Amino acid sequence: MLTLINLEVIQQILKSSKTKISASAQMLYINCLMHHFKDKKPTASNNLPFEILHSSFNYQKYYPLICQLHYGGLVILREKSIYFHDLWNQYIDFDFEQKSSGVTFTPVEKYKDELLNSSKLKMFAQKTYRFSEDAFIKSVEQFVLETSATEQTYQMYKQCAAHFVNWLGKRSTVISPSGTKTTTGSTTYR
Repeated sequence: MLTLINLEVIQQILKSSKTKISASAQMLYINCLMHHFKDKKPTASNNLPFEILHSSFNYQKYYPLICQLHYGGLVILREKSIYFHDLWNQYIDFDFEQKSSGVTFTPVEKYKDELLNSSKLKMFAQKTYRFSEDAFIKSVEQFVLETSATEQTYQMYKQCAAHFVNWLGKRSTVISPSGTKTTTGSTTYR
């Protein structure tokens, strides 16, 4: 995470303070961030607010500096801990998982033909949801439309196909060949 929460991000966080913070309080804040994030990989699950227990360091010694951070809105003093707001989220790139991993992520549009031509997916839709060929095509097109609207990307086709299968199962309605909507949970199909 420290590759993302860099000096520029820290500078922006400190500038966002509601009050003037001393250099010593700024260093304490930076040290806390470094201590918390030093061994964490740049993933969404590691990019969350965190707490440091008073008992984990000499709280009384640093209390005046922690108060500065609290009045500045960077932390919240709690009874037994200090809560660090996730202010870094405002200043780091939200595509960090993709960029930091070096793995290429592909938009759903690139997998549309594979989805349409997959005999296994067609068979699954026919057996599970009693889809005709036309209903399957319309469902793939709707999936691609909805998924591209949210800019969802995939590392590989298997992930896209799995998402499509889950998407089919979670939908309350399906598109029939005639273009009318029918409920998947019942036996009524048009």
